[in-house]
Amino acid sequence: MDDRREISHYSGGREGVVATCRKHGIYASTYNQWKKRYDISGIDGLSRRISRDPEFERLMRENRRLKQLLVDKELELKGIAA
Repeated sequence: MDDRREISHYSGGREGVVATCRKHGIYASTYNQWKKRYDISGIDGLSRRISRDPEFERLMRENRRLKQLLVDKELELKGIAA
């Protein structure tokens, strides 16, 4: 994880992203994924992914469903108000 932290913290110094990726033996696409995770979740975003348990998956599905219900309700209200 130290490499991930170092690479994701990289901000574009003299070497450049491509040279840094070569130095660490990773693809630029991997760097971009790590950088995105770091920007969103900080250092916790760089920890290894663990398989999700069924309860987590159920909650994620429920969350998506509720978000969609909210969007539908907002569109319904805008349609009534317009």
